[in-house]
Amino acid sequence: MKENLLMKKLISIFTILVAPVVLYIACNPCRCPPVNEKYYKINSLAVTPFGSGNVAVDRGIPVSVDTMNLSYIVSTGCTANHSANPFNSLVNAAYACSCASCGDFGMKEKIKIMQITSDAAYSSNLPANSSLNSVFLVKKFNVITPFNRVRLDSIVTLVNDNYSLRDDLILFATQKPTASGTHRFKLTIEMESGQKFEAVTAPITWL
Repeated sequence: MKENLLMKKLISIFTILVAPVVLYIACNPCRCPPVNEKYYKINSLAVTPFGSGNVAVDRGIPVSVDTMNLSYIVSTGCTANHSANPFNSLVNAAYACSCASCGDFGMKEKIKIMQITSDAAYSSNLPANSSLNSVFLVKKFNVITPFNRVRLDSIVTLVNDNYSLRDDLILFATQKPTASGTHRFKLTIEMESGQKFEAVTAPITWL
């Protein structure tokens, strides 16, 4: 009799301990942790300018190069919060799974404007601080290179459609400036909320 009672107790304890694990595996066989938010955000923007042949152009001396390249690094951060899963180690790791992770759903906020300007006139038709999006086109974006004759406006559309901005972005000038002067090229990314991220080159005198 005592043995039967002990056996029933053991079975009850086993059921209480194992049932949650079984249910978790049945409902979530891929061990995917809950994700409160699946987005990423921009933290900062940095630029490195260089001329054709990888010539340094921002050393404070005039340069004569065929084209100007502006290489940008977009630093991003994760806005997702993953909840700890106490049963992960108990689930069969052989499942072929693809879990949602930070950034899978794109940026937390849409980009309103992505624009490049100069603090000096570029030509008679392009005064200081006017958009140079028609002059500087995309040379490389993410892992795609060359990204033939694509403007920054198209990159905005891609990123807002959840194409990742978390990689290299290189622009190149399709024509030299016809107005003399020293340029500080600035890329501005403005979000829908009005928040702006900017990267400005050191002074460049391009002959």
